[in-house]
Amino acid sequence: MSAIIEVKDLRLSIPAQGGPARPVDGVSFSLSPGECVGLVGESGSGKSLTSQTLIGLTREIPGVKIEGSVRWQPEGEQSRELLKMSERELTSVRGGEIGMVFQDPLSCLNPLFRVDYQIGEVLARHCGLKGQAAFERTVELLDSVGVPQPEQRARQYPHQLSGGLRQRVILAMTLAGEPRMLIADEPTTALDVTVQAQILRELGKLRRERGLAILFITHDLGVVAQVCDRVMVMYAGRIVEQAPVKEFFDNPRHPYSRGLLESLPTLSGDGSKLTSIPGSPPQPGSFPPGCRFCPRCDSAIAPCQTQYPPHFGDNRHSAACWLLEDSPVASSQPGKQ
Repeated sequence: MSAIIEVKDLRLSIPAQGGPARPVDGVSFSLSPGECVGLVGESGSGKSLTSQTLIGLTREIPGVKIEGSVRWQPEGEQSRELLKMSERELTSVRGGEIGMVFQDPLSCLNPLFRVDYQIGEVLARHCGLKGQAAFERTVELLDSVGVPQPEQRARQYPHQLSGGLRQRVILAMTLAGEPRMLIADEPTTALDVTVQAQILRELGKLRRERGLAILFITHDLGVVAQVCDRVMVMYAGRIVEQAPVKEFFDNPRHPYSRGLLESLPTLSGDGSKLTSIPGSPPQPGSFPPGCRFCPRCDSAIAPCQTQYPPHFGDNRHSAACWLLEDSPVASSQPGKQ
């Protein structure tokens, strides 16, 4: 199946003391209709900035420089370059063809307006619905994402709703524009596990019914195992490994990926301490010259200190690590980050 979005060598440069900082530095990936891809990594790895750059939300940063390519091509339509669109052109895509669910639903909703008004704004802009037609569609959307008593909830203000209901309202608002792709940025972080499971079920249902492509950003590998087809591991602004989900959990290739998996708690109950990755991720303005994980890696070899590795492997499963150079998977992909 052809990709609905294809990202090549995406770079985000922000002025900083001592030289430009590059929190997103050479990111490439693609996403197909109906596919859910997890983007994981520690806080500060560049996950959210990557997703926000795709739809132009980082353009207003003073002095920002964005390079690379983001090709948007829904089935049956002509390919378009999102990075070259004007703000007016991009507005028709953002919120319409590409929707985004943020991790803090309370800050995304205006406390001064009722739910039906806020969803109605999206319906008016992207679907041309107003008045009673917009209200009826709002009720349908709330019902589709599992909001109980949707007609009553539509007339309420955000402060009258629980965190789980507010997140469902955000999801309904995102779906109001009938998107082809959904960017879900930590959509279940602030929710308890029961509500989290409900939200994940709703996303899975919408994906199956609508063929939504989903970029799922999270630090929770358990959620990735539950809902994603593929996983991309991001560290210090670059994707260091990508693989099908099952293969990733069975055979992680990058030392950072192994460190993330080894730090997960188990049900063994043996009382042993959790494994942790030593040190901290580097700041965007002070990346080391070679592999960016090298200062924290206990398996580093000489080339790691001076040269950033290419991706070794194939299009299914690859990792940027010099340790893989002489391994059976060492088919190199020099241009891939």
